[in-house]
Amino acid sequence: MMGSSRVRFDEIDGLRGFAIANMVAYHLCYDLNHFGWTNFPIGLSPMWKIWQVSIISTFLLLIGISLVLRDVFKPSWRDFWKRWLQIVASALAVSLGSYLVFPESYIFFGILHFISVALILGRLLLRLGAYNLILGFLVIVLGLNLSHPFFNRLALSWVGLVTKEPFTQDFVPIFPWLGVVLIGCGLGSVWRSYDFKKSKWIERLSQFILRFLPYVGKHSLAIYLIHQPVLFALLFAIGRKQ
Repeated sequence: MMGSSRVRFDEIDGLRGFAIANMVAYHLCYDLNHFGWTNFPIGLSPMWKIWQVSIISTFLLLIGISLVLRDVFKPSWRDFWKRWLQIVASALAVSLGSYLVFPESYIFFGILHFISVALILGRLLLRLGAYNLILGFLVIVLGLNLSHPFFNRLALSWVGLVTKEPFTQDFVPIFPWLGVVLIGCGLGSVWRSYDFKKSKWIERLSQFILRFLPYVGKHSLAIYLIHQPVLFALLFAIGRKQ
């Protein structure tokens, strides 16, 4: 959800837009279930889980790559903190909104809360360069294989080493997801060593698949914040008319 306002890469914005489009589609299916119009096996079928994980992973990989791009083209910490505060404010708004709608399962550490932490850690670890690929894989392995009841308490569950996930509408803990961001940082560092040259397959992907999505990717934070209220309002209005 980051990117320089001066130097942008349509391929990055296009991939982010593709992830946004998938997220909206996924949440539409979830909302249709919520209103009782469908019975999709969300949370039960492996394919639905794979879809969800692929959406989150795409976002987080791009965040890592975008951190490298910002470090090169817009390295000011002042600009970084400005964007960071926007994300923190958005995360707090999501928590408040979800508490009003789902007080028993409100979002206390969802994807925006995670991004708020991951941006700082990722920025500090950029100096590791391509070694972030190794560190990222280690974080994922640890996050998937280590757990302890000590982390089940709400105040520590955001770390991610839980034996039982908290009851919440969205949960993106530090372990293992920070590993995906760090892998993105590592990939961005490798790309940086090649002066951010575009491969032929990326250019073809951009021309045929991503050509309509960069605009969506440039406004991903705004779309993330408004898409669920809009979907809920539309489905509620349609339900009232039936």
